[in-house]
Amino acid sequence: MGALAPYFSRLVEVITAYDRHFVLFCGAVFDQLLDRRITNRHEFWLTKADGSRTNGKYRFANVELPYADGTIRAGIASSFARQGIPMDAYAE
Repeated sequence: MGALAPYFSRLVEVITAYDRHFVLFCGAVFDQLLDRRITNRHEFWLTKADGSRTNGKYRFANVELPYADGTIRAGIASSFARQGIPMDAYAE
């Protein structure tokens, strides 16, 4: 889990402190941190504003995090921080 590992239990405490509809981890750093908890990985092209397809693929992963009272269903938006991303298309 690297440098973020000591903070993982605190992170889960913060997430579970309130009811949430969505939990998203933004950035590729979470791919490695939560690798064992990833249930499904997605790679896809996006459509740009001009209607053309992006040159590279983008990524997203589904995650399940166990905690004392159940499971947190979350996602890792690995490509979120990429410059120039067609954000509307990525959000879909």
